[in-house]
Amino acid sequence: MAEISVIVPVYNTSKYLEACLASLSAQTWKDFEIIAVNDGSSDASLEILTEYAKKEPRLKVISQDNQGIGAVRNLGIQLASGSYITFIDSDDTIYPNMLERLYEKATAENLDIVVCDYTERYETNDEQKRISLPDFEPCSLKENPQLFFDINSSPWNKLYRTSLFHEYVISFPQNLKYEDAYAVLLCLVKAKRIGKVNEALMEYWIHAGSESTVMDRRVFDIFTILTNLKDAICDDENYDTIAPYFEYYAINRITVYMLQQKYQKEPHLKKAFIEQGYAYLNKLNPNWRKHPLYLESNSFVKRLIKGNQRLMKYYTHA
Repeated sequence: MAEISVIVPVYNTSKYLEACLASLSAQTWKDFEIIAVNDGSSDASLEILTEYAKKEPRLKVISQDNQGIGAVRNLGIQLASGSYITFIDSDDTIYPNMLERLYEKATAENLDIVVCDYTERYETNDEQKRISLPDFEPCSLKENPQLFFDINSSPWNKLYRTSLFHEYVISFPQNLKYEDAYAVLLCLVKAKRIGKVNEALMEYWIHAGSESTVMDRRVFDIFTILTNLKDAICDDENYDTIAPYFEYYAINRITVYMLQQKYQKEPHLKKAFIEQGYAYLNKLNPNWRKHPLYLESNSFVKRLIKGNQRLMKYYTHA
């Protein structure tokens, strides 16, 4: 039984997979298992995993028909034997001391979640950019609700206490985009203590045409994700404290994605998303344009475009 379970979803990443696995094998912390779930890859990913497992005894390979990344991460959580869980995408790499630094911080300060900085790497030009999250002392979201925005909502660059998922029945929504935001934000809400290591401990690779850079019809999934997240946290004992921050998180996500309709692959969806976006915001809070955090965080020009449906449509050519 390992102390840390590393969950690696794999889907057609044969070009990057070996580098990811090598970065795990090179960890200075040794007491961990790797649960790699091949999600119906059609390239050489499964062959690479099978061969790598011959020399890396900590690597457990599971192969299944394609079910999507939410289902893969949920299976990894079910199979994890470690006291802590981390998620690593199979096209990313981590620095040799990542597991050791996160584990030491988590155990020394009794943390349910510990996060770290990271480096963005762009495949097209190999540009590197250090992403430093704001520093904070160990706390809960109730004590510091600003963490709703200061901590990125991706599952990687974090170590989670495994019991957090089981005690609060937290899972990743399946067959929906933005499934990571739902699970990560719910973990942050439920965690009693969250901490940070002020080091960049992994490399997040951005590839041309990757899912994170594409705007298509799946953007509509954000409405379901936000609705389900609000339903999941509205009965939390700390909801009154965090509600304004969740509300602005939703306002920010919807207005940003409305602006990004300028790059929508299917032009006829632009108008539909923008209209549904304003309907969602007006239902969430009829006075959302006067939300203090919205006013504080957006320039006059941004507020002018985001707050006016006609200007938004003009800006995106909807």
